[in-house]
Amino acid sequence: NYGEYLADLAILEGTEKGIKQGLEKGMQQGLEKGMQQGLEKGMQQGLEKGIKEGLEKGMKQGYEEGLNLGKQEALKQQEKIIEESKNEYKVDMITKMLAKGLSPEVISEITGLEVEKIAEIDL
Repeated sequence: NYGEYLADLAILEGTEKGIKQGLEKGMQQGLEKGMQQGLEKGMQQGLEKGIKEGLEKGMKQGYEEGLNLGKQEALKQQEKIIEESKNEYKVDMITKMLAKGLSPEVISEITGLEVEKIAEIDL
């Protein structure tokens, strides 16, 4: 009976020791796997959030840049229209001077324009 008792005791101690070691090993493996999965999930969520924030920021910057470029283009067009109006006014003024009999040389002296440019204007 004593031998059986010792054998049962050894089995019980071995079983407890095996359970303890298995539990420790299982916990360690579970912890490692959990950390790995958590890291992967965290990286994926971080990547998704980064992409989303990057897109939002990029769209905002693109909108602002487009708005600024649009304003610059509008100013250029406005300056072009003003310059064309000035040129039309000058042509009209020179045409009237020529119609009144002023020579291209006199008009050149008054306006500062080249005689050749004045001569190009048709009456």
